[in-house]
Amino acid sequence: MWNEDLNVFTKDQTPKQPATKVNRAKLPKRARNFSKEQLQKALRKKKECNDKAQRVVETLIEPGRTEDELLTLLKDINQCHMEDIVQERAIVKICGYPLCDNELKNIPKQQYVISVTQNKVFDITERKNFCSGECYKASNYIKQQMLTSPLWLRDQEDIPKFRLITGRQLVYRETDVKKPLQPDELLFGELKIVERRYAPEQQEAILREASEEMEQETPDTSEQPGTAVQDVVGMEEELGSVLSKLQI
Repeated sequence: MWNEDLNVFTKDQTPKQPATKVNRAKLPKRARNFSKEQLQKALRKKKECNDKAQRVVETLIEPGRTEDELLTLLKDINQCHMEDIVQERAIVKICGYPLCDNELKNIPKQQYVISVTQNKVFDITERKNFCSGECYKASNYIKQQMLTSPLWLRDQEDIPKFRLITGRQLVYRETDVKKPLQPDELLFGELKIVERRYAPEQQEAILREASEEMEQETPDTSEQPGTAVQDVVGMEEELGSVLSKLQI
């Protein structure tokens, strides 16, 4: 009877398993010099971090979040996760800012608004995911502080302590940043600006069409208080005025 445990090779002739080659070119720079054992550990950690990030996203999609809860969870997600949170909340008609549970109402159907004074077209796709300009700014304020590095390499970085704003109020906590960010230092470049040149007759037709759309979609506000004008200079002031007419 054949003995399955019988080894027909001598010790020096036993075939070895082919070595597994790892393509390090696509790895982050800090991980390219990792040993095989370090890479295996990093892969396990990557899976754990991704699973944790998914749980955070599911938590922040739900209404009823607190400031302390949000500040604690931000270190476990990236900017892309925050974008997912905003979009998922908007799908169920809730303001995209995790600390605001207002219902999204009177959402404009158009993708662009036209600034007559600046002769520019603004893409408001992202802006429509929020109930107000203040929530939109507060969300971008958080997003600008978030890290973009892989979650599984966070233990090699200094994690900042995040700050929040509510309207013009700054929530500042102990941090390694010497100077806290102020609301007027925010970068308001999130709205995509599409610059186009039009012939006079084309411009007149576009403005007339936009005016008709606004008249059709804007509800009667004779008995409602007008939307507050944004106290931000330059482009933000003009854009806030345009968006206030759209009631978003």
